[in-house]
Amino acid sequence: MNKKIKIQLNKFPQVPNKLRENSPSNIVKDEVTIKLSRLYYHYYLDFWGIIQSHFTYKNSDIFEYLVKSPDFRFHLNGTTINSDHKRIVSYLLGQAFCRYFLYEFCGITYFAHMDKIIDKTTHPAFNGLRIQRALTGDIPDYLCARKVDEPYIAEAKGRFNNINFNSLEFAKWRKQFENIIILDKSGKNCKIKGFIVATKFVTDQNINSNRSTIMAEDPETGGDNIGTRVNGSIGRGCIAIHYSNVAEKLGLPLISQVLGGNIIISENLIIKLPLYKCLHPKLEGQSFISGRRFFGELRWSEFFVRENYIMKKLENSLGVNHPLFFGLHLDTFKFLIKACTVNWNFLSEITPLEDVEDEEENLMLLRDGTVSGNLNLFEFVEQREFRLGEFETI
Repeated sequence: MNKKIKIQLNKFPQVPNKLRENSPSNIVKDEVTIKLSRLYYHYYLDFWGIIQSHFTYKNSDIFEYLVKSPDFRFHLNGTTINSDHKRIVSYLLGQAFCRYFLYEFCGITYFAHMDKIIDKTTHPAFNGLRIQRALTGDIPDYLCARKVDEPYIAEAKGRFNNINFNSLEFAKWRKQFENIIILDKSGKNCKIKGFIVATKFVTDQNINSNRSTIMAEDPETGGDNIGTRVNGSIGRGCIAIHYSNVAEKLGLPLISQVLGGNIIISENLIIKLPLYKCLHPKLEGQSFISGRRFFGELRWSEFFVRENYIMKKLENSLGVNHPLFFGLHLDTFKFLIKACTVNWNFLSEITPLEDVEDEEENLMLLRDGTVSGNLNLFEFVEQREFRLGEFETI
């Protein structure tokens, strides 16, 4: 299902190609089409650490309250049980629309929540670079990246009241970019570009001309211009934390901890993971690894024995309604386990994939290599050994 939403840009030196009225011009479209299935993907994966077995891209509790109209509009009584509920809805959807906008229109693939980074022990992938709080007050929501040498800061907002680029609220949101500083190994303050993506939502009680609108601005932090090397350090850290969250969703805590910068590994460690091939025509023959979750009520039992993760055989009792598969493309995973040996440069060698979707089959593949879909679309091939290394707490 698709919905229309208005779009407004401010201080964008160049309008992203997908938002242009026509390709040669630098004029932004008046409205864009939002695909609810993909919006729900960003909403659900950003909000929950574990995917539930009943997850589909069409059963969002929030989106059930949309008005049956071409534009993105809520039923009033779907959002006004109380003011706190309304704030929660706008907050969650504001983050979902931010990720959707940056992913779909700006080509940004990797997202790390700023609370995983700010004022914490430096992740080794950052190569000595630190992101710190400079002033009290709110800070932007995300560190994100298009690729290793193109990192960004992003702030997400959602509101049911009227907002515009000249409002006091936007001025406060711009101020958040002054509340952090990025320091390189020598302590030099580095400048980084960013995005404010604020979405105004409307209900069936608003007049038809008052429509939901994405308002995006292109600010930057303070500091000096930085080179490719520093950008690469920021980007590597972002990508490592992005895949740490993916590994957590897959039920692979060791890999999640390594990529999250919490432990280091050395020597040799072998994990055995189930390898699947996809049977869907759009991904036929492509291979994916999975973890111990996402099979409805069925689970892989995982336990640690000496230096091996041993995956027990999945019982052949698929009597669960619509069991769900969630996995990661094998080619992507190979570079991640190389990075797990503290060679973070392998993160720059990950090749983004082409998006693939089949809404009827509940199939979704994103550029970061994550895939999900009905389990009957994936066939078990074997348990594959992957060598990582011994690990120790840091």
